[in-house]
Amino acid sequence: MVIYSASVLLFLSVIFIIQKGYIHSEFMPEEDQGRVNISVELPLSTKVQEAEIVSKTIEDIVNEVIKEEKTVFTNLGASRGFSRMGGKEANNIVNISVIIDTPKNKRTSSKELANIIRERIKNEIPNAINLSVTDIDPFQAILMGSQGKSIQVEILGDDFDETDKLALEIKDRMENIKGLKDISISREKGKEELLIRIDRMKAANLGLNIYSVAQTIRNLFYGIEVGKFREGGEEYEIFLKIDEKYTLTPFDIESLQFENYMGQKIAFRNFATLEFGKGPVVIDHKDRIRFVVVEANRTGESSLGEIKADMEMVISEIYIPKNVKVELAGDFKQQSEANVDLFIAFLIGLILVYMVMAAQFESLKSPFIIMFTIPFAVIGVVYGLLITGHSINVNSLLGMIMLVGIVVNNGIVLIDYTEILRQREIPLYSAIIIAGKRRLRPILMTSFTTIFGIMPLALTKGEGSESWNPIGISVISGLLVSGLITLIIIPAIYANMNGLTRKKILEIETKEEEPEEKFKIID
Repeated sequence: MVIYSASVLLFLSVIFIIQKGYIHSEFMPEEDQGRVNISVELPLSTKVQEAEIVSKTIEDIVNEVIKEEKTVFTNLGASRGFSRMGGKEANNIVNISVIIDTPKNKRTSSKELANIIRERIKNEIPNAINLSVTDIDPFQAILMGSQGKSIQVEILGDDFDETDKLALEIKDRMENIKGLKDISISREKGKEELLIRIDRMKAANLGLNIYSVAQTIRNLFYGIEVGKFREGGEEYEIFLKIDEKYTLTPFDIESLQFENYMGQKIAFRNFATLEFGKGPVVIDHKDRIRFVVVEANRTGESSLGEIKADMEMVISEIYIPKNVKVELAGDFKQQSEANVDLFIAFLIGLILVYMVMAAQFESLKSPFIIMFTIPFAVIGVVYGLLITGHSINVNSLLGMIMLVGIVVNNGIVLIDYTEILRQREIPLYSAIIIAGKRRLRPILMTSFTTIFGIMPLALTKGEGSESWNPIGISVISGLLVSGLITLIIIPAIYANMNGLTRKKILEIETKEEEPEEKFKIID
């Protein structure tokens, strides 16, 4: 009972540690990649020449802050290559990527440099509408299926006013969440528009075709394609347009007349009105529904799990219209999807390991007993991450999956030898005691050789070590705890499942002769 009580306490302690947030939850380990990526969005009216001046200012800031050897790439205006990496395309966008060539152990961390550069840009470029300064490699972000900033809230709905209002409210509340920076809204407003509102009922009663009306107005502004011109293997469209000096004014549009199906001239003002306003520069769609994204970068002060809890609290406190849907995206979504995939992989690993052992032992009971080594490996992983200060992330979970096929080896060695002794007609209690003594050394040797082999993975501090350390720590801590507990809990479970009660054990232990002395075992 003492063994089982201690096991239950261990499991409860693990639940307590995770529930109270003593171990942080992340999508991927934070890695110093030697990158600083800067994106500055200027007012829509900004000319390319003005954006170039801003880029020079940012480059000067970068050179002053980052003294180490580096390579700087600057993109002004439309940039297809940068767009594929999650950047924006517009004349008012300045994108700068800095690659630091100095090894990380000889320089300031990328995150610290990014924070300094951000503050300098805020002070020296006050007309920046949106600013993003991160230490994340955009190529790696694309490979991981991520675009834009790491923290995202998607607001889906076709009503611009409702979604814009909701986006502003969420943005304001996100300003108070610890660990967020560079908070922005993806939908840009500020472009002057002339809106034509057509009364469909009036147009139909007057015998007008709305498509013909819209096409006519469009042709007056953009022209009509009248042919194509080919030269040097290239094809160019030819448009017939009104001379720019005769550009239509709102008064001209209201004075237009359209012919209905009866040949009658109908004045524009009889079925339509003009409105001036500001509309979005780009309208994004997801599953054919308009959506806007409120996004932010992370400062590193809070874990992804803590930020997610705060974000869920924010969303639960605001009013969301029935025709609007709010979803957490970015790293939140990727973490959830990765956790589901890894959990499925973990279950598949359990099933396959059990099937192999069942075939080896030609029994369902012995493999079931051996499988109890896996929960204790999970306990070891949790305590290992807690002691070393690492988070639960994709890489540490991968290490946990690796343990499924490793930790059962100790149980196999112990139970297999116990079964061999029982086949030699040695009593159950004696077989368990002898197997524990005889298999102690092989189990410890196997465990420690594996631990020493993986130790460089857990202790290395070179480039990319932040990603590899959690895997090594998970395997080492899980194997260490499981290997030691296997020698205690597995024999106890084996004895109980084979009918050896506490009373019988006490009766056997009163005898003077030790099991190994009573039975002369020859391996």
